[in-house]
Amino acid sequence: MNSQSLLENEAICRIEQLGGIYDPESPLSVYDQLLACESIAESTPVTPDDEDGRIILGLKDNGNSNGSVNGNVNGSCKRSVKFELTQSKRNVITELNASNFRTPPREIARLLEQFFIEYPSHDGHWLYIAQHWTPRTIIRVLNNLIKLDSTGRITVINPAGYFTYLIKFRKRRRNL
Repeated sequence: MNSQSLLENEAICRIEQLGGIYDPESPLSVYDQLLACESIAESTPVTPDDEDGRIILGLKDNGNSNGSVNGNVNGSCKRSVKFELTQSKRNVITELNASNFRTPPREIARLLEQFFIEYPSHDGHWLYIAQHWTPRTIIRVLNNLIKLDSTGRITVINPAGYFTYLIKFRKRRRNL
């Protein structure tokens, strides 16, 4: 069983916990349906007097307490993950994994632009990255960036800039 189906199964279970019903024929993806259920649950006024209200309040508290907290008794901060790994980004990672040293740099640059679409960059920046580093190096740095972000070890405003910072220290492509 691959990890993607596991994540979809978890999303379906979460939808059912929130009182929704997963519809596979819906034009919305599983994650969009989960987002809709969570937004309805958050925006619905709840009274703690009835049984349903206590269940919803318990789910809200359970969802808010899953974050890890750093600090000591004097102060603490909750880690916030700002870099989301959406389905389109997963597709880009899959395409990058399938590429090799013969893949044209323009194709690699297009994939990197798709991955970092919400972060501004200069024209030709991703083409420069694709021309000077191999796809294998790029995917390794990208996986490292995702791992660092998922564990909460980085809190940067611009992951695209941090990706460029990390890749500068990797071995460059040989000139032909």
